[in-house]
Amino acid sequence: MSARTRIAPAAVAAALSLAVVVAPASATKPVGECTQSYSPYTLGQWLDIAPNGSDVFQQVDHNVDGVICFKFYSNGPHQDVYLGNLIDDMAAPHS
Repeated sequence: MSARTRIAPAAVAAALSLAVVVAPASATKPVGECTQSYSPYTLGQWLDIAPNGSDVFQQVDHNVDGVICFKFYSNGPHQDVYLGNLIDDMAAPHS
């Protein structure tokens, strides 16, 4: 087998692997789902729970899809102030 014959398959394999690496990344922001213990809330639904909570919603909604995940504390408000825990839906597993 000549050197040229051995190099050709290696060159093709290298070009194919480079094509996979250079593929463009998706520009869409990740959208997830809430885990089983959390429920999804839109801004309107969140404001029903926390009427002055618009700023908190915007800070938690990292992927800016208008949905956060919230779960109430099982034993009631913590320190008579905090109702539960909230996270962005992009923190959940994606399909």
